[in-house]
Amino acid sequence: MKKNFTLLIAITTIAFRSHAQGTWTQKSDVGGTARLAGVGFSIGGKGYIGTGDSHGYGRKKDFWEYDPSTNAWTQKADFGGKERYMAVGFSIGSKGYIGTGLDGFGFYKNDFWEFDPVTNSWTQKADVGGSVRDLAVGFSIDSKGYIGTGNVGGTYFNDFWEYTPDTNFVQNNALNFDGANDFVSAKLPMNVVDNFTLETWIYPTLLSGIQVPLSYGFDNGFYGDGVSITLDGNGLQILFSGITFFSTGYTFPSVKQWYHIAFVRNNGKMHAYVNGNLAPNTANITPYIPTSFRIGSQNAIRFFHGKVDEVHIWNIARTQAEIQADMIGSINGNQNGLVAYFPFNQGIAGGDNSGVTRLDDITANNNDGTLNNFALTGVGSNWVEGVSNRGCSSPTNLSAKNITSTSAKLKWDSVPGGKAYKILYQVLNSGAWTQTRTSTNSKTITGLSEGTRYR
Repeated sequence: MKKNFTLLIAITTIAFRSHAQGTWTQKSDVGGTARLAGVGFSIGGKGYIGTGDSHGYGRKKDFWEYDPSTNAWTQKADFGGKERYMAVGFSIGSKGYIGTGLDGFGFYKNDFWEFDPVTNSWTQKADVGGSVRDLAVGFSIDSKGYIGTGNVGGTYFNDFWEYTPDTNFVQNNALNFDGANDFVSAKLPMNVVDNFTLETWIYPTLLSGIQVPLSYGFDNGFYGDGVSITLDGNGLQILFSGITFFSTGYTFPSVKQWYHIAFVRNNGKMHAYVNGNLAPNTANITPYIPTSFRIGSQNAIRFFHGKVDEVHIWNIARTQAEIQADMIGSINGNQNGLVAYFPFNQGIAGGDNSGVTRLDDITANNNDGTLNNFALTGVGSNWVEGVSNRGCSSPTNLSAKNITSTSAKLKWDSVPGGKAYKILYQVLNSGAWTQTRTSTNSKTITGLSEGTRYR
C-alpha cells in the first residue's frame, strides 16, 4: 500500500542584529579647543581628558571632566605642571595621574602629578624613574601605576617603572648653592620699581661676607640696578641698584635654619619681613629699573652659601597678612599679580640630577631659569630636600564641634606667634589626605559624607 506523506518543515527566521563588533554613538565634543596628543583616564563614573597640542593655540594644560549621565563636559583645574603634550595618563583608585611628555618650549619632562577630583586640585609627586621622555606608555593594575618606553630626540627606551602611591608624599625640594659659583639665571619677570614683592625661603650655611640669594636686577660690583635680597654678615640688607646698602635692622640668629624673606615696595617705601614679621627699618630709596634676574648670586659676585626654596615674584605690593597666609604652603601659580613662581620641586634630593638643569616657573609666563655650575650630585651643589614645616609648632587640644551629616568645625589652642595653620584630614584608612588652611584657630570642614569616619 502506497502511502503519501506530506512533510511540513517549519522554518523560523529569527531577526537579529549582531553586536559582536559593538557600536559607536557620537557624544558632546571634548571641552576646549581641538587637540592631539593629550591624555585621558577615568575615575569612578567620570572621564577626564586634558593637555595636548592645539594647532594654532600651542601646547595645552587645560583639563576637562566628562559626565556620561548628562553628556556634558566641565572644565576642571588646569594640569599642575607646565603645558604638556605626548604625556602619559592613568588612574589609581580615586586619583588620576599625568607625567612625562614635552612642555610648551619643547623640553622633555619626567615630572609626575596627581589629580584629586574631590578637591579639584593637582599635587606634584615623585618624578617618573629614569630619563625625561615623551611618547611613553602607561597603565595601572590594582594600586600600582606603570610607565615605560618612550623617546628623547630619537633615542628610544624600553625601561619600565612601577609607581606606588604615597598619599602623604608631596615633592618638596630646594637647590643647595655652594657659595663658589652656583647660580640660576632667568628671564627678567618684570621691570617695575614700585609696588612689587619679592619672596623666598633661604637656609644660610654661612653668615659671613656679602651674599645675594635673590637678585631682581643687575650688579657686577661696579654698577647695577634693581633690588637684591642681601646678607651682609648676619644682617639682612636691601641692596639698591648695586651701590646702596640699607640695613633692615634684622639679624639672623644662626646658620642652618630656614627663614622666610619678603621685600615689599609700596608707594615708594620698601619694607622687609622675616618669617612674616616686619623688620624694624623702612627704606625710601628708589632703585634703577632692573635689567636682569638671578637666584643665588649677582653677576659673578656675592654667591650665596646655602639652600633656596619657593621664590615668588609679584607685581603688586602684598600685605603682611597675605605674606603670612602663604608662608606655610605652596601656592598654585595662578594668583593675581604673580609673575614668576619657582617651587623648586624637581630632581631627586641628593641624587644624580645631571639632566635636571632647568628651574621651572609654573606661572603662565614661563620665566624658566637655567642652572649654572651645579655639580647636580651629592648633598651639595644639587637638588636637596626643601623647607617643610617652616619651623612651625603643631597646635594642641584639637576638638571637633558642631558636627552635622556633611560638616564639622575643628578647633584648637592658638600657637603663640602663629600666623596661619595648615590642616590635613582624611577618610579613616583611605590613605588620601585633603589639605586646607586658615589664619584663625578654627576651621569648618565641609563636603563630608554621612556615616563616614574621618581623622
